[in-house]
Amino acid sequence: MLNRMALILLVFFATSSFPSKKQNSATHYGEVSGIVLTKEGLPAVDFQVCTQIHGQQTWLNTIQTCCLAKTDEQGRFTINDLKPGKYEFLATNDSEGYSIENQTPGLDVVIDERHSQAPVTIRLRHRGAVVVARITDKTSGKPLDDAFLFYEGVDCDAGGNVLVSVQGKYSLPIPTDCGVILVARAKGYKGWIYTDAENPSRPLLKLAAGQRKLLDIQLERTGDQLSQK
Repeated sequence: MLNRMALILLVFFATSSFPSKKQNSATHYGEVSGIVLTKEGLPAVDFQVCTQIHGQQTWLNTIQTCCLAKTDEQGRFTINDLKPGKYEFLATNDSEGYSIENQTPGLDVVIDERHSQAPVTIRLRHRGAVVVARITDKTSGKPLDDAFLFYEGVDCDAGGNVLVSVQGKYSLPIPTDCGVILVARAKGYKGWIYTDAENPSRPLLKLAAGQRKLLDIQLERTGDQLSQK
């Protein structure tokens, strides 16, 4: 019995004196902090700070985008728990015309064992064209948070949409100097198509770089929905 107990204690101390495989392979996480500045050198307030990772799978190039922080009143931000690797950092604010499309490529930042913290300065590029629409129920005036606003390029090969709103307000970046068909839809409502009052025969919207189009879209309920009220 004594010899058996001594053998158990010997095995315990022998195994506990070596670090485990999990400890050796522990991932070193990094932190990136910095500031976002406009082209004029002013702090960019309330901007999303996003990372992009480029990869390749067989014949397909992939881009993984994650928006992980927002800038404060000084334009500053901090992102924690970043795995080692190469990232592109960029800042966006769709409602002001700064989209992922017109702010890429981002600023290259490498996280590794030697660079766990990297203060960075992100400088905004040119402002693109954007549609900012408030979509409401035509009868009640109630904001619709489940509408679908999208465009299809006519003068260019492009398309895009937005589903997320803030109290019925939707921000949709569109390509510059390109005529697009703009459509709004919501379940239980008739569809809406943008029409230029000065040229109703060609219902296209075209904006230049930096332009911001504000729209008040009122959707009308379908006949089935009205009969159910």
